Amino acid sequence: MLSNFMIVGRVAEEPEVNMEEDLDEVRVTLLVRNPFPDDSGFEPEECVDISLWRGMADECRDVLKKGNIIAVKGRICGIPRSEQEEEHTPLLIGEKVSYI
Repeated sequence: MLSNFMIVGRVAEEPEVNMEEDLDEVRVTLLVRNPFPDDSGFEPEECVDISLWRGMADECRDVLKKGNIIAVKGRICGIPRSEQEEEHTPLLIGEKVSYI
């Protein structure tokens, strides 16, 4: 079973940096154009959150700015919503970032 993704979008806001003991994480929100227009013909943009870790986080923390257009390749994993529930929230983890 595959759980990969490839997405291209514009960085919506300055990346959020979370630095814990030995793990660095950067969360990036991308604005991605929806290719399916609504009833009025407008193509809405959707916000997609992507998590970057370790070396990729270090690079993107220093380089990414609001408005940059990037392509991200990565994998999708699920994190439990709570210990009692069996449902998972999808998390997009970026493994490769290309600057366009």
